[in-house]
Amino acid sequence: MKKIFKTLVIACMGIMALAACEDVPAPFALPTEPENPSENPDANDGTVAKPFSVAELQSHQTGTDVWVHGYIVGSVPAANDGSSTYLENMTFTATGANNANICIADTPTESSYAQCVAVQLPSAVRAYLSLASKPENLGKEVWLKGSAEKYYGAAGMKNVSKYSFTQPTTDEEENPGDDTPAGEVKGDGTLANPFNVAGILALTKALPADTNSDKEYYFKGIICDVPNVDTGSYGNATFSISDDGSEANSFMIYRGYSFNREKFTSADVIKKGDEVVICGYVVNYKGNTPETATGKAYLVTVNGKGDEGDQPSQPENPGQGSQEGVSIDGTTVTLTNAAVTAGSESLTVDLSTLGFANAETVTTLTLTDGTTVTFDANTNQNPPKYYDATKGIRVYANNTITFRGLAPIAKVVMTCDEYNGTKYVGNATATLEANGNTMVYTNATTESAGVQLRVKTITVVYAQ
Repeated sequence: MKKIFKTLVIACMGIMALAACEDVPAPFALPTEPENPSENPDANDGTVAKPFSVAELQSHQTGTDVWVHGYIVGSVPAANDGSSTYLENMTFTATGANNANICIADTPTESSYAQCVAVQLPSAVRAYLSLASKPENLGKEVWLKGSAEKYYGAAGMKNVSKYSFTQPTTDEEENPGDDTPAGEVKGDGTLANPFNVAGILALTKALPADTNSDKEYYFKGIICDVPNVDTGSYGNATFSISDDGSEANSFMIYRGYSFNREKFTSADVIKKGDEVVICGYVVNYKGNTPETATGKAYLVTVNGKGDEGDQPSQPENPGQGSQEGVSIDGTTVTLTNAAVTAGSESLTVDLSTLGFANAETVTTLTLTDGTTVTFDANTNQNPPKYYDATKGIRVYANNTITFRGLAPIAKVVMTCDEYNGTKYVGNATATLEANGNTMVYTNATTESAGVQLRVKTITVVYAQ
């Protein structure tokens, strides 16, 4: 009996031990839940399949290309004061006046910039997305691909490369309506034969992404939008041109300058519809936005007319052994009176030290010894002017300089400006009349523009 009882006790103890083992936790987590329960596999990630909402884009300013889904609700006025609170201080308006940008929001009737992101429109897509050219786009649902980065000092999007008014299915889906042929390429990029817009577009699109052209090109077209002209500290302008004045197949002039690379001092210099000739370096920005390199383009003519004298067409060997009495060596122009012998007495003046204002018309200078130097427009409507950028006086086609000394002048030596490989030493056909105490230099040319003489210093050498 005792033996049977003992056996039963041992059996019960074994059963209890087995039951207790069931309460021991497993040494590893069972794969029934995600390792990080906070992760949401269904969250939007900015891909074409899961585009960001506008609210999500505002918190994903990564500077990388993403897709976003929203509604076109307006645009931003062109004048930007550059501050980080610019949009906060603006009264919202669903205006189409500025075709350089649009605003998108998560609802089609949003009326606050705080709930929007401003989207910069490259010239390649402006004709299809901007409210200026397509007012019917207001309120439209849109999918955009571009760089998530600040614009107008706030969360925004730049460099839009893809767009769709229906949900795209692939990342490389073609943009609707932007396959219009750019047109026949014309011109060779010189001043005498500038490219048309189709030509400069073709050249720029062939460049590697974000690489400036190796030289400046001349090209022409019709301004097809309202230029954004800054007349303050920056003094530059952004606008687009096309061959026919429409916004299709346009080319952007990005932060370019006025005539002679000077800053814009008036917004009235250019307007929509003007035909312009531009000179500048070009860049294929991000590989999909052909435009001029930032700050490296300037106006040559507007509706066939220059301003501060037309831009130069530099000869291959300007002035070497040119007209009698006028010789050019590099950036030095020497005027010689062969009737007298040069002595040791001379006088030099640095024109940048005379206190001229930028773009000031210059007439007569009186040097310290009483010699006068008189600048005159002659037959050109543009008179000689001083410019800070070149630290000297610009003498345009057919302008004259008259030197009158208190003694006979043997020669005058002028050092001149060089910019981007162009030596501004006047025309090879320039003439000199020398008679005793007087010399008259004429920057003579039969061309409409010719080569400017941009004189920086003058040395007068008297006869023995």
